Amino acid sequence: MSTAPPISADRVQKFIEDLEAQKKIVSKCTELFTTLTNHFTSLQNSLSQKSQSLDAKFLSLSSKFSQTLDSLSQRESSLPDRESAAAAHIETLKEAAFAEFKDPKGSAQLSDTLKSLARRMDSAGLVKFIVSKRKESVPLRAEISVALSEAVDPHRLVLEAFEDFVSQKSGKTLGLTDKRWACGMLVHALFPESSWKEKKGKGPEFSRNIGERAAEVVDRWKGQLDGEKEGLTPGEAVMFLHMVVGFELKERFDEGFLRKLVLDFSSRRDMAKLAAALGFDEKMG
Repeated sequence: MSTAPPISADRVQKFIEDLEAQKKIVSKCTELFTTLTNHFTSLQNSLSQKSQSLDAKFLSLSSKFSQTLDSLSQRESSLPDRESAAAAHIETLKEAAFAEFKDPKGSAQLSDTLKSLARRMDSAGLVKFIVSKRKESVPLRAEISVALSEAVDPHRLVLEAFEDFVSQKSGKTLGLTDKRWACGMLVHALFPESSWKEKKGKGPEFSRNIGERAAEVVDRWKGQLDGEKEGLTPGEAVMFLHMVVGFELKERFDEGFLRKLVLDFSSRRDMAKLAAALGFDEKMG
């Protein structure tokens, strides 16, 4: 009976070393596979999250686009009626203005004078007259609102008064306090509190050109306020914010600046309403 050849110790040692080498290779391959699997899983999760985020943004944009289309459609459908009403209103104002010129010795009462100046779109004369009647501020406030409705373009009329005020403010002209007060009366009459509410889905009542002019005037005005620092009065701060709200200029200015004005003069009666109109009521607690 034959016997197996003896196995040398060197061969056994080499076999064990080969096994250890194979084990290390398998271990490294397993580690690499685990690393790659985790990396690809992370990439997949990241892509999934980004995809969900893009889907959400797309849905949001789609919704806003639909709302904008509906709003434009409503505005477009209302244009003929608004044009007819505006044409009729202008014709009425023209007749009233001609009557004023034909009878220059007409009534000098408060209401009639305000209406006459508004019909003529005489912003400088309107401010001057309001200043002269400052002692009659209670009846004046109500009559200004009525008079502005007689103007062909009340927004332009008030804006021109503010353009003059801001220009004179930069030159430090005398009588600015009275003119500031008169402009405050005008902007309150043009944009009463009721006009700040329920604006969603509705376009502005003024033209794009008037909106751009208002933005330029208020921006120049802001530059003056930045230079005044402690010289800013509560009344002017309220008036500034009233213009921002009325002409829908919030997005054109730094929110921090607007919010600081509200906080610095929060004791003013109108500030809480203006803060709400600017959307600061929740943020300011």
